[in-house]
Amino acid sequence: MKNYSVERVNMTAYLGCAFFGVTMLSLGVILPPLQKLMPEALALPPIISVGIITGTILFGPIMDKYGYKWLLAGATVFLLIGLMGMAYSMSINVLRVCIFLIGFGGGILNGETIAIVSDVNDDAHRTIKLSILGGSYCVGCIAWTLSCYIFPNYRIPLISSAIIMAAAVVFFIITKFPEAKGKMAAEKIAVENKAAGAGQVKEENGLVAFFKSFVLLKYPALVIVAIMLFFQTALETASLTFTTSYITKFQGGLTLKQALFSLTLMTVGMMAGRFAVPLMIKKLRDIVALDVYLLLAFIGCILLMLQPLFVAAVYAAMTLIGFGIAATPPIILGYLGGVFHKKSGAAFSLAIFIALCGQFVANLLIGKFVLANEKFRDAFIFFPVIPCILIVIVIALAPFAIARCKKARIDNERNKVEL
Repeated sequence: MKNYSVERVNMTAYLGCAFFGVTMLSLGVILPPLQKLMPEALALPPIISVGIITGTILFGPIMDKYGYKWLLAGATVFLLIGLMGMAYSMSINVLRVCIFLIGFGGGILNGETIAIVSDVNDDAHRTIKLSILGGSYCVGCIAWTLSCYIFPNYRIPLISSAIIMAAAVVFFIITKFPEAKGKMAAEKIAVENKAAGAGQVKEENGLVAFFKSFVLLKYPALVIVAIMLFFQTALETASLTFTTSYITKFQGGLTLKQALFSLTLMTVGMMAGRFAVPLMIKKLRDIVALDVYLLLAFIGCILLMLQPLFVAAVYAAMTLIGFGIAATPPIILGYLGGVFHKKSGAAFSLAIFIALCGQFVANLLIGKFVLANEKFRDAFIFFPVIPCILIVIVIALAPFAIARCKKARIDNERNKVEL
């Protein structure tokens, strides 16, 4: 019998994921005023990416060994310290540390909240709750951008967010979470060893556990899901990062204000898409629902390319793209969580790390070799072709990823193995 409230634990994950939404947009929105104070601030964005990737890599083995509560609370503390430092720091070196802490805390929150929801919910509810989790991320993004829009002084949203996070830390601490999987496994081994008359087994430290987690890549289900998420993340990055440049330069010359509004509509579309996933999978099979979503994103990309003169058409296209790219993570991660129970933290850590590599590659190829290269800049007029290709790849990989996860579940049950 569970000695914790599943819904309350879910709520902690929703809050943490909303905070990750703040992480992802925290620097981009306030970079212009920061740059006026310190021109060196232009070099800060890569630091937050390094922090996110570092947090993503490390959270899994730590969570599996030590549990959820203190890692969740600690990551939020890192994030709020970074936000407060960004509000008051006038030193570029201190600012670099703060930006890293924001990325590091956000990277932990992203991976850990996914693992929490996957672990505490059964197969019937996992995908639905992961969809709500994804919607919570969008809520955090929208709340942050709106607060920055309402309060021109960027320190007010930073300080307000930090205060909310401090209250959330208290909520995390007083919430009862499941026992750490590492503790439960150690207790089981100790009982078995005692019964067999064996000595105590030396416990592995966190670093050894981290390197050993790469052994999970021997499972095809994890590998193909990670590859699919690589292309999905590249698709999200291309859509969220570069569409504003495209529509201001090539689609009838929309103003920057119109482009930013279209980006807001894309985020709203993504939020609506994630909250709609539970309804869709009740009506359709998972793979069919996923294809419907991705086809809507494909239509949005085509509309973006064919209607350069109508602002309303661009707004509709961006909303469709946001809605269409929303379903893949909750559906696919739901299947992955069904395969890995004991090592969900390590499995999600590896999968999300590989997915973030897709973000890096998309930024590198599109940003550095197209937009920043005068030789290829004119080819940017064909930008919507890139997300179209990525959508086709994700659609093609989806049935293989789902089939592999289902086969792994059957094999685990047949062999009485719990991963």
